[in-house]
Amino acid sequence: MTRRAKNRAAAQKSRQKHTERADSLHQELENLEKENTAFQKEIAGLRRELEQYNKVLEEHKATCTLLHGYEVQNLNSGLCTRGQPTPETDILASNWPDLSFFYPVL
Repeated sequence: MTRRAKNRAAAQKSRQKHTERADSLHQELENLEKENTAFQKEIAGLRRELEQYNKVLEEHKATCTLLHGYEVQNLNSGLCTRGQPTPETDILASNWPDLSFFYPVL
């Protein structure tokens, strides 16, 4: 095989390798775009679910006897529970019943 033929074969092999690499990257890009779209749909669904839970929570606050009792207790004590917690508000918060069964671990 002549030097020119070897060079031509090496160049063709190199071009083929670059083409295969570009095809592989293109396929990876398509897969990642599909995965990203699926994640965006999942995020949108989770946001809708969160909005529903927040709406239910807000509707429940109006009739919640536990919450009403807690607010009355705070108003009677003169404590403000907004902002940074203080030892007094932490003590009051410890009077809340354990409601962790309402919030399943995901």
